[in-house]
Amino acid sequence: MADFGTSAQLSPEQNKRTSLVGTRRWMAPELVRRIEYGPEVDIWSLGITAIEMVNLLIIRKIVTCIRSRK
Repeated sequence: MADFGTSAQLSPEQNKRTSLVGTRRWMAPELVRRIEYGPEVDIWSLGITAIEMVNLLIIRKIVTCIRSRK
């Protein structure tokens, strides 16, 4: 589950980026504000992905419980 089409290799000389790609709902604040960012935005993305996956699992369990009661 990755898109390396927008990946970049950072170096000590070039350790920040400013490109903007993705859906605003899941973007790190640095991206939305259009300020320079580094690898920390990847941690944000991982966290948002984990939250979305947990929420989907919870919703599926609720729906399964409701359907089994009918």
